[in-house]
Amino acid sequence: MIIEKVEIENIRSYERCEIDLSKGITTLTGRTGAGKSTILMAIEYALFGSEGLNNSAILRRGTKLGKISLTFKEGNDTYNIIRTLKRQGKTITAEPSGSAIFKNNEVIPLLGRANDLNQKILEVLKYPSNVKAKELFETTSYTRQDEIRKLIEMSIEKRQEQIDKILMLSKYKDTWENLKDVINDFQNELLEKKTRLESESLIQKDIELLKQKIKDNAEKLSKEEREHNQNLQAYQTLSSQIKEIEEKIETLTKKRRVVDELKGQIIHLRTEIEEIKNSKESLEKESQILSQKIKIPKNKENLEEFKKKKMLLENEIEIFKQEKKKIINDFSKIKNLGEGKCPVCLQNVTLNHINSLKKEFEEREKLIDEKIHQNQEIIEKLLPQIKELSEAVEIEDKLQKINELIKEKEKNLQDQRRKISEAQEKIKVLNFDEEFLNTEEKKLKKFKTEETELLSKINAQKRIIDLLTKENKAMTNELAEKTELLLKMEKSKEEIKKLERVITLLNRLREDIRNIREIIRRNFLEEFRQEFQRKFEEIRKYEEEYTVDINLNYEPIAYTKDREEVPISNLSGGEKTSVALAYRLALSNLAAQISAIKPPEVLILDEPTIGLDKEDIKALNEALQNIGTIPQIIIVTHEDELKDAANFKYEVKKERGLSKITKVD
Repeated sequence: MIIEKVEIENIRSYERCEIDLSKGITTLTGRTGAGKSTILMAIEYALFGSEGLNNSAILRRGTKLGKISLTFKEGNDTYNIIRTLKRQGKTITAEPSGSAIFKNNEVIPLLGRANDLNQKILEVLKYPSNVKAKELFETTSYTRQDEIRKLIEMSIEKRQEQIDKILMLSKYKDTWENLKDVINDFQNELLEKKTRLESESLIQKDIELLKQKIKDNAEKLSKEEREHNQNLQAYQTLSSQIKEIEEKIETLTKKRRVVDELKGQIIHLRTEIEEIKNSKESLEKESQILSQKIKIPKNKENLEEFKKKKMLLENEIEIFKQEKKKIINDFSKIKNLGEGKCPVCLQNVTLNHINSLKKEFEEREKLIDEKIHQNQEIIEKLLPQIKELSEAVEIEDKLQKINELIKEKEKNLQDQRRKISEAQEKIKVLNFDEEFLNTEEKKLKKFKTEETELLSKINAQKRIIDLLTKENKAMTNELAEKTELLLKMEKSKEEIKKLERVITLLNRLREDIRNIREIIRRNFLEEFRQEFQRKFEEIRKYEEEYTVDINLNYEPIAYTKDREEVPISNLSGGEKTSVALAYRLALSNLAAQISAIKPPEVLILDEPTIGLDKEDIKALNEALQNIGTIPQIIIVTHEDELKDAANFKYEVKKERGLSKITKVD
């Protein structure tokens, strides 16, 4: 993989940045905190996503969208990876819709899942699917700050652990340790089986005891069930008798209710008869009194005749009054006329004529008043007679009504006496026996008591039967379990032998795995030694004073021409730097070989001069120029001395919180 271009928008302190890269050595220089390492972070983020990174620390403050684009060449094909970050509220996440990968300017279809892009990149880089891609990249191509000398200066144990990780020997160690747990499990199982076998005789005794208990329990259960069935039969018979008695009592009770109701009706009817008799007697006495008061026969006819006569007299009086009124009116008209003809006699009206008429009218008026007076006197005489006749008629009407009521009371008396006879006849037909009902109720009470006692006994027996059945079932199950356990013990004897053979085999396998690890280490050590020596010779082309090697602890050592061992700590700063770089490059090549990927084509160094003095930095500069097997080297540094080794130089500056990168000629 050769990186050709890195583009970023709104990433950390960059608003927008674009940097072109080529084969050869490229340096990114600038002051600490200017934003140099952000370019390397963008390369890793484009390749492997946010693994080990915090999205909120990547997107520039105050922006909603950020983008990282990486263009690289793999073989004859050019690839471009784009990843987008999006701010939603307080959360910053990768935006799948803004992520893509292009091959030769044509988009590669993805399913849209978050992991699809990562998987496609692994396929492009030809990384195995069973490795941690970012760790493999950092092992083969990316050296972080202070890591060049770190491997050769760390303790033997740390160095061993780091190289075992690269060799993927941890799986053998894990298997070796896991096998110990498996063997312990088998040993515990073996111990458990042997312990069970020790209790075989006790289990056999328990089985015999259980068989006897089950037999005794079955006899008790059989006896209780017989008695229970007998009591159930007796209970059913008693229940039938109780039902029969209850039906009789119900019938008798209904009869008693009817008889009581009829008796009540008779009492009520007799009371009503007495009341009717009393009422009749009162009416008869009143009738006698009223009969004595009636003296005039045909009172009603006489009353009507007198009323008619009175009415005729009153009508005549009214006519006389009208006639009198007419006379007065006529005289008033003649008197007021003055001259003209009289409307009565048609004569001319004169004073004499008026006086003559006045006299005539007064006589006629007097005659009418006398007739009115005569009629009123006759009416006055008729009124007492009418009153007396009205009272007699009223007495006659009342007497008639009383006689009718007496007849009605007599009829009611007959009806009530008939109802009493009917009720008495019904009582006789019902033939209710109160003593028999009392006897049956006493018998029912006795049977109910017996039923309750019998039911209580049945329930107690049922509980005993259930308990015995439960105990029997539990003992039967226990017997079956112990019998099965005996059978298993027989099988366990064979299983114990098998387990002992398996444990022996697993112990041997565990020892063999440890031996395999040592064999792999020895083989790796030989290849590592040769690669280390080649890299050292490549870097120190003109080295004549020392040769290098690696001991069994992966510790680099130096030898003089006379094969005298010299500790690395005794070498000069430049020589130590060359040893460290050669060690790192050799390890990277072997890691790529172990992971079945091609040797790295790019080497990224992030602040490789940390901890180095001026002499070390100068030596590193020369060493980097001598590396011929890695086509592309990208160095981030704040040391201007490394610029001399670079084919392409970039300078990073930060102004007002924004980082900018410019190419230096």
